[in-house]
Amino acid sequence: MSLLSPLDRDLALVYPRIAPTRLMWLLADRGIEVVAVPDEEFASMGTNVLALGPRRALALEGNGETRRRLERAGVDVVTYRGDEISRKGDGGPTCLTRPLLRA
Repeated sequence: MSLLSPLDRDLALVYPRIAPTRLMWLLADRGIEVVAVPDEEFASMGTNVLALGPRRALALEGNGETRRRLERAGVDVVTYRGDEISRKGDGGPTCLTRPLLRA
């Protein structure tokens, strides 16, 4: 599962309980605001969020507190059910993508 999901140049969604202290310092030094995923939403892929653009994110439905925190930080959150494709397969929105290289 994701530990950190960048959402803009100055914003990241993070599960701080297992984030290395050095990483948290680095984010702070670079002026990157952190939105913390609560403990109760880590196992349900609360941190696994896909940036669709600056401050626009795709998240798995069901992590209400994480969504509220993101929205308070100015993120437009789009959710999907994902009961079959994500919860049973244990892969959130970032796992459902494939990087493309365009010329």
